[in-house]
Amino acid sequence: MNKNHRVPSNRSLSAVEVKSKFGAEFRRFSLDRSKPGRFDEFYGLLQHVHRIPNVELLVGYADVHGDLLPINNDDNYHKAISVASPLLRLFLQRTEPEAEGRTKPGSPPARPSPVKSLFRRVSDRLVRIDLGTPGPRSCPPSLLPSTPPSPQHPALPLPCPPGGFI
Repeated sequence: MNKNHRVPSNRSLSAVEVKSKFGAEFRRFSLDRSKPGRFDEFYGLLQHVHRIPNVELLVGYADVHGDLLPINNDDNYHKAISVASPLLRLFLQRTEPEAEGRTKPGSPPARPSPVKSLFRRVSDRLVRIDLGTPGPRSCPPSLLPSTPPSPQHPALPLPCPPGGFI
């Protein structure tokens, strides 16, 4: 029989091993699976274990498929504890500077800034141009000059007259 092969006891089945990463530092601890407590208690425990009592955090965990999911309320926290087998892998991040005005992690996000809204509008227009839809500089053929190009005046793209955009 292999010495390294262990049979889990009933006591170890009730415990969840937690591996928490914040920056470059890892911390390990265990929780009782049958009495996980509330999210805010867990959040305080993470701050205590990592010795960062006044740092606002975003907490995420890796599920069985490797997807990173948030833990920001009691439901998410209890789900993470229940699916942890054998290890609950946590990833902690500082909240972004613009999000620090929030009182608790998981509160609704702030409205996008005007710069982000402008970028979104511009990027939407770029997508329309890439798809070949007419942009604001399209001019109907009826508004183009009717004289054919001559050698002295080759055909150049002409701007549309005011009010002639499609």
